Amino acid sequence: MWLKFLIFAGLGYMVYKALAGPGPEKNRPRMDRQDVRQIDDVMVQDPVCKVYFPKREGVAAKVDGQLMYFCSEECMKKYLNQK
Repeated sequence: MWLKFLIFAGLGYMVYKALAGPGPEKNRPRMDRQDVRQIDDVMVQDPVCKVYFPKREGVAAKVDGQLMYFCSEECMKKYLNQK
């Protein structure tokens, strides 16, 4: 009697899990290291063209003792020529 109950209970649970689908933790998108780096990156504004870009992708130049970031070599050259 108990054996039949345990078998039916086990089968019922397996059918329930099959119909219910994955739990909430499996529906969440998985983040790899590249995604984490993108989230942690800081956005800065180019002083010439006013475009925002990730700081790590910018071109750095030290101007008057201050480190500045530009979206491209072209914008950096424009800024340095204006000074």
